[in-house]
Amino acid sequence: VEQLVRDPKDKRAQALILTPTRELAIQVNDEIQSFRKGDLTVTPISGGAAMNEQLRRLKQGVDVVVGTPGRILDHLRRGTLDLSGLRWLVLDEADEMMDMGFREDMEAILSRTPEDSQRALFSATMPPAIMDIARRFLKEPKVLKIASKHLTVPSIEQVWYAVRPYPQLDALCRILAAQNPQKGSVFRSTKHGAA
Repeated sequence: VEQLVRDPKDKRAQALILTPTRELAIQVNDEIQSFRKGDLTVTPISGGAAMNEQLRRLKQGVDVVVGTPGRILDHLRRGTLDLSGLRWLVLDEADEMMDMGFREDMEAILSRTPEDSQRALFSATMPPAIMDIARRFLKEPKVLKIASKHLTVPSIEQVWYAVRPYPQLDALCRILAAQNPQKGSVFRSTKHGAA
């Protein structure tokens, strides 16, 4: 964001950040909003959001677009998003996008970006499909791996319990009462389940 300079005459996006989900797109958008400078414009573009509002914002001009592959590709096909002025492209959680079936969308979007744009790909895992995209669309990519000798910090105890789907809240309450932890984290597979 530091290198972006607003040009009021140019309504093309300068940066595109692709995320696998609408929730992550909104989260990334909010983070960028918190530290953007000047009059730079940032907008989330994802499915499940009002198309009319997205069309209005894109028509006014946007510097940074944060979006999901399906909706970004939809705007490209409509001609409502112009990536010809793109200087930066970030694929965030690329392995998640791949797992969700967005490979063709990702490739279609990448093929419509200027070859001289700076591209970054972030992925927790590097399966062959991600490596293939990196080889085809990134220039001289560098792979950064974080190796850990320990999966957990010694002072953290990890425990898991398998319970039936419906009495999970009851089971959680019993476990918390029995263990009485000072701190803890509970992971769920869905946002609804976590709520």
